[in-house]
Amino acid sequence: MPRLTGIYERAKVPENKGEVYDYIIETRGRMLDMYAALLHSPEIAGRIAHVGSFFKFESILPKKTLALLASTISAELDNKYEQNVHGQMALKQGASQLTIDAVSKKTDLTGLPEDEALPVRCARELGRDHQLSDASFAAAQKAFGDKGVVEMISAISFFGMLAFAQNALQAHAPHN
Repeated sequence: MPRLTGIYERAKVPENKGEVYDYIIETRGRMLDMYAALLHSPEIAGRIAHVGSFFKFESILPKKTLALLASTISAELDNKYEQNVHGQMALKQGASQLTIDAVSKKTDLTGLPEDEALPVRCARELGRDHQLSDASFAAAQKAFGDKGVVEMISAISFFGMLAFAQNALQAHAPHN
């Protein structure tokens, strides 16, 4: 049960910031409970939505990689809803069920394809150790380049922020 009453109507958005509501609907297709709660601070909701749109539409990282990053950091931060949503997205993008199971169960990555193990390993290191090892950084830089490694670290941070906010606000499910 969400801790804040969600704002699901444009007219109820405070501070005459209806354009933030419009942007969320336009880019997400519907109002999600997360954004409905965040709309109590439209500036925050809008800025978070814009960063999310970058990862959704503009990032150079493969969609499978982004979904694995999101699913893994969500799993590490005990946000089952986002873990499952992004795990399903990763499967649709070609990730193996073995990888999704390893993320979900937080098990060893031995035997996984490197293009799937790498984002999981990086998200786990940041989620667990709050650091990225030299070896993982070098592997990510080799795989994605300088721009891509920055986007990867930023994606883990972004999806981690969402997991914290969703957990604190108890706003996990889409609103239909």
